[in-house]
Amino acid sequence: MNPLEGMTQGAASMALSQTETTAARMEQMYKNPETFEQKKMTESSQEFEAIFFQQMLDEMDKTVDRSDSLFGNSEGEKVFREMMNKEIAMSVSTAPGGSGLGLAETIYRQMAITKEAETSGRSALDEHQGKSLQRVDIKG
Repeated sequence: MNPLEGMTQGAASMALSQTETTAARMEQMYKNPETFEQKKMTESSQEFEAIFFQQMLDEMDKTVDRSDSLFGNSEGEKVFREMMNKEIAMSVSTAPGGSGLGLAETIYRQMAITKEAETSGRSALDEHQGKSLQRVDIKG
């Protein structure tokens, strides 16, 4: 039985694309596991920063008086604002050469310390002692 049978052409194409992407990532991870892991830590820390920033934007947006708004306070406008806040947060956090809020760098640094401790068999606290907190460029 063909697993793609019964799917629309678009859904089948999307499933095939995702499979190819997964295969490419696995190949990259196999060829260069350290670089792959660093990239994943960078992406994760940037995504966390973006989520945090989006929540900040959403909370700040709630304080705006929209009673005189052209469109009122409709559900469509609320959804649009949430989507806009998400995109702003993501673009700030992942901008090339930018440092976003700086939270991603701190998260990345802590994940790197924890990862180093795991591979050396020590605790993250032992690994962190004696290391100065210095700025790390995760965009490079």
